[in-house]
Amino acid sequence: MSVIKMYGYEAAQQTEYQTKKWATKEEMQTLSSGDEQRDVILAQGATVAFYEGDKHWETSVSNNVFAFGGTGSGKTASFILPNLLNHHECCYVVTDTKGELLRRTGKGFEEDGYEVTVLDTINPEQSSGYDPLRYVMDVEDIPTTVASIM
Repeated sequence: MSVIKMYGYEAAQQTEYQTKKWATKEEMQTLSSGDEQRDVILAQGATVAFYEGDKHWETSVSNNVFAFGGTGSGKTASFILPNLLNHHECCYVVTDTKGELLRRTGKGFEEDGYEVTVLDTINPEQSSGYDPLRYVMDVEDIPTTVASIM
């Protein structure tokens, strides 16, 4: 699995060609609050803060995280699961094709006051009852519905 952070994006726009680099330990520390319970865990010893004190950072950029990697690369075990277990004060949308994350974390989220909603297209009877096709009235509605789900 790879986790990439563009550091110094504005400065990089003023230079030419291959100027991207890995963040140094000192640069990574400036992004962390030092509180792994609240920061997003990127790797051992590398976290990013989305909070300062009790205030969520108001940024002009997205605070979403996208984890990608090949099958068996460790996305779930080393990145997604540790961050889910922290129960950050935010909303989660998780694609969980095997149901493993729901089984391991769902009850804990509910105990912490989260509303856990499941959309199971294989076993609809196990879904929370949301039917994304309910609002499809004719063929023209399909692209809009698909775009809102994706």
